[in-house]
Amino acid sequence: MTNYGLPLRFKAVDASGMTPQKRYGVKPVNVLKRIYLEQSRKDRRENIDPPNYTQEQLIQRFINDPKYIVLYNNWVDSGFQKSLKPSIDRIDSSKGYSINNIQIMTWSENRKKGDKEKSKTSVHCYTKEGVYLRTFTSVKDASEKTSCSISGINACCNLRRGSNNGYTFRYAGVFAREKEKKKYSHLVHTPPDELKKKAEEVLSNAQEKA
Repeated sequence: MTNYGLPLRFKAVDASGMTPQKRYGVKPVNVLKRIYLEQSRKDRRENIDPPNYTQEQLIQRFINDPKYIVLYNNWVDSGFQKSLKPSIDRIDSSKGYSINNIQIMTWSENRKKGDKEKSKTSVHCYTKEGVYLRTFTSVKDASEKTSCSISGINACCNLRRGSNNGYTFRYAGVFAREKEKKKYSHLVHTPPDELKKKAEEVLSNAQEKA
């Protein structure tokens, strides 16, 4: 286990060959500033409450945190590998960013934690036209019963892909990003029961015409 005992110091960065933007971005305090900016953007994308703390409060929370210093130094030693970059995680992902609901970890650890939680999240399944079909207990369950790949389902849920094998999917309770709201409003913002009713109407009309 890593020893986080004090005293700890941030390692000096060899900035030779770096662009001014890169040199600015790797400073310990500016890493935290960038994290705060990304948190604010993420909250706007996912239609949840923004951080209940200021940028300065976030900096004060972690700038002298021994674990942050160790993670930062490891990131510097790695040559700034993305997987080792310090990242801030929501302890309880069902809640927003609050000073009591955040912890420091590497980007890779944060990504793995998020993927694990998503794998246990219920998933709504629709036709690619937006008609609700059913809700699966998890991404794995959806994959097994639709023959869609797990990566494809996640891509649909994260709005990186429109459909997969004739279906599209959304994590239960997760809204589309602001720029995608209009495009997916019929799919994401309509309760499944209403979509099911719509599907029944479509089937009924098709039978009457037959």
